[in-house]
Amino acid sequence: MQQKITLGINKPCSAKFDSFKATKAGGFCGSCQKEVIDFTKMTDKEIIQYFQNNQKKSCGRFNKTQLKTYSTIIPSKRTYNLKKIGIGLMSFSLLSILAMNKSQAQQTTPTVITETSENTENNKKDKNSNLENDPFTITGNVTCAEYGALPSATIHIKGTTLGTITDFDGNFSITIPHRDIILIVSFIGYESKEIKMTENTPSNLKVELYSTCELLGEVSVNEVYQSKQTVWQKFKGLFR
Repeated sequence: MQQKITLGINKPCSAKFDSFKATKAGGFCGSCQKEVIDFTKMTDKEIIQYFQNNQKKSCGRFNKTQLKTYSTIIPSKRTYNLKKIGIGLMSFSLLSILAMNKSQAQQTTPTVITETSENTENNKKDKNSNLENDPFTITGNVTCAEYGALPSATIHIKGTTLGTITDFDGNFSITIPHRDIILIVSFIGYESKEIKMTENTPSNLKVELYSTCELLGEVSVNEVYQSKQTVWQKFKGLFR
């Protein structure tokens, strides 16, 4: 069964969260004598779990982008049993394949070829070293959930003054001296994001920034339950 939870704050509070006495889950508001849960650092999954486990009214601190509709699937006991059957069948098939491979391995004597060449290894190391130290160009696009593309966002190499800004469509291009650097993407009113360059980092980046604007207040939670899953949906759920 699928459940949708819509979170909102009907009456935002003007109190300053930084002035609250710190608690394990957030801060304690002296005015209303309530604990305000800090959701700003939580993932979507953690927020869903919180409201599934806490049915009482809560006061919270949110980023604006977190006040939205969340979807989740509540597994039934029958679905759980189907998953156990599916896992059992997959395990049996895996054991059968391993047994066949073992039998074939015993019948065939493999030919092992070993190559020991220090020159080959040294050439590979020198090639990789040159790739890591060569300058190259990174392009990308910076967006936000509220407005889409962010023009004039700043991209610079951490610890240096080297950088650039995005154009009207949020696009940018920057040449970095080597791979062992960190790019910082920032825009006024949004949380900065650090991107560590590695050999696996794509040459074209998609960066989404999140607003630092926050809302405090009592959370309104609207739950909507949808129809039960069909047989086909349950079958697909076995492989999730």
